[in-house]
Amino acid sequence: KSSIVIKGRDNIEKFIVVSDKTPIIKSREIIKLSELKTDDFVVIIGEPNELGQIDAKFIRILSSR
Repeated sequence: KSSIVIKGRDNIEKFIVVSDKTPIIKSREIIKLSELKTDDFVVIIGEPNELGQIDAKFIRILSSR
């Protein structure tokens, strides 16, 4: 598992846990976590874990800057 930090619309940072099985979709293609860029606008579907982090089930990149 890996983790990333995102800044939500409320400007609060959120810790996201990403597993090898979490699909990351950009323009209908599955990409690797390492291909995410700092200013990508993403939607993350997941559930909070016991540490207050979000376990990502799905990540979609809506736009890149």
